[in-house]
Amino acid sequence: MPLVGCSENLPEKNLIGGIQPTPDNAIQVGKDLYYVPIGKDKNGCTQYQLFSQLQSTMTAIAYRDSKGNFVSSSKLINCQ
Repeated sequence: MPLVGCSENLPEKNLIGGIQPTPDNAIQVGKDLYYVPIGKDKNGCTQYQLFSQLQSTMTAIAYRDSKGNFVSSSKLINCQ
């Protein structure tokens, strides 16, 4: 069962007062919308979370299948 919650992912101030930069390892999936790797599950599948500098995003764990598609369940895929 995927972990899902609601959270605002609003711009955060960094130490020099700007908008939080997009992580280097982010994968762009839309205008100002990215999936960012956040770790691995017990099976070694990389887990991702949405990130945006300007938009609110849903807080949920996603996985990436062998074709590069993002999905919500690691049980349905051969993860990367």
